[in-house]
Amino acid sequence: LLDIPLTAKVDLIQSRQSRFYATAGLSTYIMLNEEYRFRYEDGMTGPDSWQDRTGTGHWMSNAGFSIGYEYDLMPDWSIRVEPFIKVPLSEVGWGQVKLYSMGSFVSLNYRLK
Repeated sequence: LLDIPLTAKVDLIQSRQSRFYATAGLSTYIMLNEEYRFRYEDGMTGPDSWQDRTGTGHWMSNAGFSIGYEYDLMPDWSIRVEPFIKVPLSEVGWGQVKLYSMGSFVSLNYRLK
């Protein structure tokens, strides 16, 4: 799965050494390989699994939102913590899956001059 995000960021609160910010954006997913495993209700039958190298694109199929905190360690270095959630706008893949995800980015950043 390739995740290609297009995101906008806005600083909400800013001090000399830190800032709170929010982001919102859309992600395009490209499914390189897909694999599905099936379980059936009692009495139902069908294939056990399906897989293929599909390469299908799902343009702007998920919306992402985050709130982050960035702290300047030195003039050009900072650390960020950014919890996020991604919610489906459309189904993706052969299995027509609604893909949700959540997590947190933790990063060390260097500002280029």
